[in-house]
Amino acid sequence: MKTKELEAYLWGAANILRGLIDAADFKQYIFPLLFFKRISDLWDEEYQQALEASGGDLTYAEFGEQHRFQIPKGCHWEEVRKKTVNVGTALQKALSGIEKANFDMLHDVFGDAQWTNKRRMSDEKMLDLIEHFSKVKLTIAEVPHDIMGEGYEYLIKKFADDSGHTAAEFYTNRTVVKLMTMITDPQPGESVYDPTCGSGGILLNSALHVKEQGKEYRTLKLYGQELNLITSAIARINMFMHNVDEFEIAQGDTLDNPQFFSGDGGLRQFDVIMANPPYSVKRWNQTKFANDPSGRNIWGTPPQGNADYAFQQHIIKSLKPDTGRCVVLWPHGVLYRDAELEMRKKMIEADLVDAVIGLGPNLFYNATMESCLLICRMQKEKKRKHKIIFIDASEEVARVTAYSYLNESHIKKIFKAYEDFKDVEGFAKVVSINEVLIEQNANLTISRYIPKSTADRFDIDVELSSYVEKSKDTIDAVSEFNNYLTSNSELAFFREILKGRKKWEKYKFKDLVNNLNKSESRPLEKGLEKYVGLENLSSETFEIQGYGLIKDGTSFTKRFFTGNILFSKRRSYLKKVAVANFDGICSGDILVFEVKKEKQDILLPKYLPYIVRSNDFIHFATYTSAGSLSPRTKWKEMADYEFGLPSPDEQEKIIATLEQFESISKQLKNDTDKFQENLEHLRVSITNDSIV
Repeated sequence: MKTKELEAYLWGAANILRGLIDAADFKQYIFPLLFFKRISDLWDEEYQQALEASGGDLTYAEFGEQHRFQIPKGCHWEEVRKKTVNVGTALQKALSGIEKANFDMLHDVFGDAQWTNKRRMSDEKMLDLIEHFSKVKLTIAEVPHDIMGEGYEYLIKKFADDSGHTAAEFYTNRTVVKLMTMITDPQPGESVYDPTCGSGGILLNSALHVKEQGKEYRTLKLYGQELNLITSAIARINMFMHNVDEFEIAQGDTLDNPQFFSGDGGLRQFDVIMANPPYSVKRWNQTKFANDPSGRNIWGTPPQGNADYAFQQHIIKSLKPDTGRCVVLWPHGVLYRDAELEMRKKMIEADLVDAVIGLGPNLFYNATMESCLLICRMQKEKKRKHKIIFIDASEEVARVTAYSYLNESHIKKIFKAYEDFKDVEGFAKVVSINEVLIEQNANLTISRYIPKSTADRFDIDVELSSYVEKSKDTIDAVSEFNNYLTSNSELAFFREILKGRKKWEKYKFKDLVNNLNKSESRPLEKGLEKYVGLENLSSETFEIQGYGLIKDGTSFTKRFFTGNILFSKRRSYLKKVAVANFDGICSGDILVFEVKKEKQDILLPKYLPYIVRSNDFIHFATYTSAGSLSPRTKWKEMADYEFGLPSPDEQEKIIATLEQFESISKQLKNDTDKFQENLEHLRVSITNDSIV
């Protein structure tokens, strides 16, 4: 089977679940079923091979040593497939039986999906899924390990795209991971650790890195810890799908309950650590860390509202004193925040910081933030001792539709600068740690050492002129934008309104806004046709991005009406907000807002979505969220959100101005997409033997 065929086959399974559950929960069902089918088919393949080798000896073919995984009687895929009622119960028994028979390798690998909950997954839908997976034999002969691994990674990425996961939770941009792996350069026989391993992509890339060098990757020892049970199971399955055996994935909270210890009771130490920890965790056990029995608080105890330096100290404490090196993906705040100044000083004074690399925007799903790589080495080579190289790679980024990535030229340029350890005008700067400590007071902000030139600053006239040169199709939109900027007298008024924000009258959200918490158990009978899940809300537009049909089946019951504001209370920092343009039902993870009728002379309904997507509102929602992996805010928290509100006339002016900008932005985006298509067409054309 070819990779593209496998990808289409795998994604087809996810489409069966649409409307039944949120896209964010697809993985709970798809990954276990896929793995169950794979190991059942492998068992059959091994059975046939053993049968042929033994001249038809059935006992020999069934013998445990002939099989990588044991499948007890009644637990094979085909045995479950025969069931027509209580399918979920049969499936759960089979998965449990396989876990028990292969406890050392597979305990808890199938997660904790609600297979027996028929309200969520009927027998009919379960059978649809099973029959879909039954269409293809997932043997090694049909689907080799490399293709199976690629298909599994594709599915992980698709789930990240479809459900709005951020990098810190599920999927780290693989082009960034490649750069991280090149910097740490794992070698055969070494140990690699990821303390917040997610789906295991960083660890697997280490093995791939060694394999691409033509070295024995199977001697690499991979270790990871992941808080979420389902995600840790996905990581383990990921290893098996890539035919990796030397690994150990533990489940649990790394800060509160680390899982890897040495024989003497101290933390196990590793050659290489690569990580993308959850950013700025607020709810963590600071008190326990202050008295950490493993002595991880080597530089001090981080503030309660931010656990970044708790993770950083855990990582340093987990490195071997001679070979240890690490690269960690962080928000830029770790480089300069005053609350962590003393800890940062001690890290620099110990000559652990090797490099700081600033990355470009939009490299993470549904997040526009810029991040940085903090590279540390326990033992630096001579030329790098007592020095730090700063690299500003913020411009080294490529973008296709909604996603950004590092292409090969970007990776090579960044890595070369890191390896060369030399000044590069406007890009890299080698600085003594004395300068960092004394002159900059331990501030590692990259722009302090590589200042932006005047030419690098954003100039709207230059940007628009450049764009016109690239594509004539944008001329009308640019002209409209220029006219608006130069001739619209309302724009000046708009600026004046915003200058007076401190004088705006204050209100609590609950005083002006209703939370519509209505349910509709029989939507079709009420004439409703469409449903909306979290995947249908966007952070870039107020428009609903597609919908499902209720007639096709859904477990959603929450009611909304045309004009209501839909806000994702799950992972609120993603800024997923939409204005409903039809009546329907939606996920229970969506809050439904409307301006109170008696308050519409104070707050215009059209102004409400801008409040909900404002940075201040999102920050409040994020701060009041509970749950470390899938944080959710609640209406009772949001009800007390306090905000300033301009007069209705001023609201009208703000709305008109923003809508004008949004209209022009949409036109520019459409033209940009067209330009990208034309460019891709040109790239393809020049490789042809003849050009018409």
